[in-house]
Amino acid sequence: MQSNVLFRSGTILVPTDFSPVCDNAVSFGVKLASANGNKVCILHIINNKTRRGLKKNDSGPGFIDNKLKAYQDLYKEKENVHVDTIQRIGGIYTTINETVKEIGADMMVLGTHGKKGWQYLLGSDIFKVVYESSIPTVVVQNLPMNETKKIVVPLIDDYDIDDKLQLIKQMARIFDAQILLFQHNETDPELHNRLSVFINDLSVRLKNDQISNSTSSADLKTSYQVALRSHASLQKASMILIMVRHSLETPAINPSDWYEELLFNPEQVPVMVINLNKF
Repeated sequence: MQSNVLFRSGTILVPTDFSPVCDNAVSFGVKLASANGNKVCILHIINNKTRRGLKKNDSGPGFIDNKLKAYQDLYKEKENVHVDTIQRIGGIYTTINETVKEIGADMMVLGTHGKKGWQYLLGSDIFKVVYESSIPTVVVQNLPMNETKKIVVPLIDDYDIDDKLQLIKQMARIFDAQILLFQHNETDPELHNRLSVFINDLSVRLKNDQISNSTSSADLKTSYQVALRSHASLQKASMILIMVRHSLETPAINPSDWYEELLFNPEQVPVMVINLNKF
């Protein structure tokens, strides 16, 4: 892991196409920034589809400038958060990643309509952005941020305990949140016991650092992902935090398919992904 410190520059990047779900992503990013003294940078990408949409809607040349300024005015007054705005010409996938590096963003918030995608970004493309992101990335849908300060952490393997522990501790402190550890429903007794030992160790170490946490596990009669989503929804969790190391195979799960489905969960619980390969 390159560094164990989140929010080095304090900048949260939020791409927008000005759709309602992206407005929700901006609101989510601003609330995170407001709670932690960070700033928000809102990115709008101009491409052929953008131009066609503006022409079709008879929007004048100042339309994008006005929309971006409206974000600045709203959140300066509402949350007293500093908001920068950027316009870039290019492709969605490459331009988002280039902007992350350009501004030194620490975190990103993406809005999606699920697998339908946002206006100019299909769900599969959003997964590609998340999969390759070098910074923690939150995917939100239409529901506003739930401020229960509970973060559900699914645990499906016993790898990277020290890396995961440090990241969980930081997320708990950044969001002043309770951590809800949720164990995968392993049918193999040896794997189940190994994972249980890992989670118990993790829980004890968190408590030793005054991090409030609880542990629970999925029912074997229910698929793990459904149980996880249900647990997060019932707990009214602020988000689900998943930590991915793409090179590792996990028991009984295809990581790419599993995480992609989780990002677009029908319960609309926000999902944060931290790529352990790149962070």
